[in-house]
Amino acid sequence: MSKEVRACQIHSKDSVATALDEISMVDTVAVFNKSGDYLFSLTAFGSVPIGHKIALSDYDIGSIIFKYSQPIGKAYEAIHAGEHVHTHNLRGLRGRGDKK
Repeated sequence: MSKEVRACQIHSKDSVATALDEISMVDTVAVFNKSGDYLFSLTAFGSVPIGHKIALSDYDIGSIIFKYSQPIGKAYEAIHAGEHVHTHNLRGLRGRGDKK
């Protein structure tokens, strides 16, 4: 059953918002800025754990994803608006240090 949940876009340049509640498929996600102002709503494309990132629009493979107004990685596969953004579809731009 769908419900309305909240997510916070930290900076207006960000490609993602942080889930403030557990998000389930087809939930309505109300996106707010860090001042608490309502920005828009979107429909969840899948589950997103609390504290994780949710895509604010569609991104093609290779798209740069921003959080805190900084690039955090490239889309490793196509990402849909409302989808969980994490290591399964995002590759960091910096080396991990444990891989050559």
